[in-house]
Amino acid sequence: MLTRSSSRTTPGAPRRRSSRSNRGARTAWHTHPLGQTLIVTSGLGRVQREGGPVEEIRPGHVVWFEPGEKHWHGAAPNNAMGHIAIQENLDGKVVDWMTNADTVRADDYLIVDVARAREQLAARAEALRDAERMIESVKGVVGGEPVFKRTRVPVRTIAAMKAQGASTVEIIEGYPSLTERMVELAEIWVAAHPARGRPRRLSEQGLKVKSEKRLRLRRESVPKPSGSLS
Repeated sequence: MLTRSSSRTTPGAPRRRSSRSNRGARTAWHTHPLGQTLIVTSGLGRVQREGGPVEEIRPGHVVWFEPGEKHWHGAAPNNAMGHIAIQENLDGKVVDWMTNADTVRADDYLIVDVARAREQLAARAEALRDAERMIESVKGVVGGEPVFKRTRVPVRTIAAMKAQGASTVEIIEGYPSLTERMVELAEIWVAAHPARGRPRRLSEQGLKVKSEKRLRLRRESVPKPSGSLS
């Protein structure tokens, strides 16, 4: 049974809200200070209480969440869901969102903590803005390739070295004018500005090779067989 009975706390001002969740959509983990009643009106949905199983809910089901009970609710992976949510006001507050909850997997679909994703996107966007301020393309400098300002270091070359397994320390040893932050921003900038066409040769970029360094690829060591076969 999904419906739970409880002796409720003295209610504040009840709030009633009708809502429709698109298929696969769901809330983040949250609680209600005075609890919540969920009435399913259409479609197919899912709910889960912290530490409990994912439960299926259908039209006509009434679900009660205890005050402070951590939970989520939403539509099934392949179905939308309509519902009425009723919660009571405590000092002007009806819900507490778990903004630090990790991504979790429920049943057969992935649930994403939207607050955490929003923070990560904001940090990524700020890093890209930093990269745009530090990178420029100047005609006649390295064939117009994007370089870090006040250097002749091609940004795409640095990102390619990272992609091929070079460490930040190794890159800075070869390009002393760079910093760890510049190496990090090179990867972010190149991901946002993919190159078109075939890669350009160094000679086409106005560059000459002054020295070479061979880097040993990191491989898991395979133990050699000992003894002889008889």
